[in-house]
Amino acid sequence: MKTKAIFFVILLFTLSACIKESLNSGYSSNDLSVSITGNSMCGFSNKSSRAATISQIPENGQIMFYSTGGIIADGDILTLENGLWTGLKNDKWDTSGNDASIAAYYPVINTAADLYSGNGELQDMVWCKTTAKLGDNVNLSFSHMFAKLVINIESELNDTVKDVKVNIPSKISGINFYTGELSFNKDENADVTFEKNAEGKYEIFIPKSNDCRISLEITCNNGKKYNSLINNKVYNSGYEYICNVKFNNGIYTTEDFIAFTHLINNYLIYGNEDLVYNEKKLSDFYVMQDGKRVFNLYNDLSFTDDEASKIELIGRNSIEFDDVFNGNNHKLENISLSYKSNCTQLGLFIITSENAIIKNLTLSDCGFDTQTKRGLAALTGRNNGAIDNCHVNNFSVNDVSYQQVSCISNLNYGTISNSSISGCNLKKGDSSLGTFCYTNNGNIINCRIYNNLTKSPKGNSSSAVCAYNQGNIFNVFVQDYKSSLYGLCFNNSDTGQYYNCIMHQLYKDYNKHIGTDEATSTSLFKGISFYQNTAEEYQTAANSLNEWIDGEGKELYPTLTFRRWTTDPIQKVIFE
Repeated sequence: MKTKAIFFVILLFTLSACIKESLNSGYSSNDLSVSITGNSMCGFSNKSSRAATISQIPENGQIMFYSTGGIIADGDILTLENGLWTGLKNDKWDTSGNDASIAAYYPVINTAADLYSGNGELQDMVWCKTTAKLGDNVNLSFSHMFAKLVINIESELNDTVKDVKVNIPSKISGINFYTGELSFNKDENADVTFEKNAEGKYEIFIPKSNDCRISLEITCNNGKKYNSLINNKVYNSGYEYICNVKFNNGIYTTEDFIAFTHLINNYLIYGNEDLVYNEKKLSDFYVMQDGKRVFNLYNDLSFTDDEASKIELIGRNSIEFDDVFNGNNHKLENISLSYKSNCTQLGLFIITSENAIIKNLTLSDCGFDTQTKRGLAALTGRNNGAIDNCHVNNFSVNDVSYQQVSCISNLNYGTISNSSISGCNLKKGDSSLGTFCYTNNGNIINCRIYNNLTKSPKGNSSSAVCAYNQGNIFNVFVQDYKSSLYGLCFNNSDTGQYYNCIMHQLYKDYNKHIGTDEATSTSLFKGISFYQNTAEEYQTAANSLNEWIDGEGKELYPTLTFRRWTTDPIQKVIFE
């Protein structure tokens, strides 16, 4: 009996040793099969919370499976059967000891092109990026690869909708399925057009981006089109972004703008806001903000010659535009202005008040067809208010002798900032030209002048910035040299101040940077510098303009928001 007990103890020790040795031996690919489970999908989250609903990939659903390291797979198609993913071609662990780096996708696609449907709409896709240690069970949990954008159009506007086009600036051209990294064709838009949805709700998917500027083009049954830029430009994977589109009063068509010019004049002259012009009232074109009327332009508008002839110049000699006109970075093209009033200075806005604001507007290919010897400008005859981020490109004038021509404002008592001009086309060259503004009694700040004239003006006071300066000219860049123009001004009075104005070296070489200068020199309000045509000097000029913004600009004009500067191989120094 004692002998049997000793034998049993020896047997236990022997078995124990065998088991211990087996547990410490290396894995064999023949011993360890890969087990893959998990089919949960997180729903989209809003911007303030990661809380999301959970759904599942259905039974018999299929995924694409990629892995390197401990598991080797190159786009294997796996099928969910009774909670397990089956179909892995190499279903044994690699015993090298490396972790498995895994990416899985649902639904199955062949190429990046399959991400887009027939109408160009990006399809929803969920994916899982995870790692697994040697021998571990692989559990997959999926999240959305793209962001969701929900566009809600209010019922009043949606009732008139024919279709909604969503303009997306770049299209996915490829995908690295091992990493999930996307590549894009930035020269190809991924635009999507939706037919009218009775609920007014339109949903699209957007790739992850830190700078995606999406715009809408809404076409209505009456032919009108409404354009809107979505303010949000950051889209994170798995998040839902909501854009609510409301029917705002504003200027959307050429007919709207023509009606606006007639109705605002009727109001300014007669105080009547109830006049109807082509079935429109003045109240159709503005919204109230901070107690002021704001007229918003919501489209680029190009006028036919017949339409342009119907536009009225806004205001009269002593009757000022006293509101806000916000172009919202749109342009008015092919406006032909004509002399229709006995005013000293003429422009699209004849005269503006101290409280008036004109901003974010471009006038392109516009002109004055008149024989008057009065002062002419494209934007304002006399500016007493604020002009900000406004640009005049290709302004043509049928000019006569003793006429005073400019592009932004003929007579400035207000503040013009962040604005530019390019292309002043004199038909005869008989006029005197103050290219940016003719007489400056206010502020010209952080602006750009391009001296590309078609004809040299005959007036001997002609200048690139202004003919006469009695105010402030700060942080201005003048591109190129024109021998017929003074670089800064013909006459700078004793009240005129200028600082950090940058122009071509030839203005210094030929002593054409300024005519007569009566101003008292001070260390703060003084200074013209010159550049030559090299990339290094363009960069130096841009740096100097930005340094002024960060220093004196913020100190002198704390309420202004300045546009910054960069370089360009063709246009040299430009706004960012």
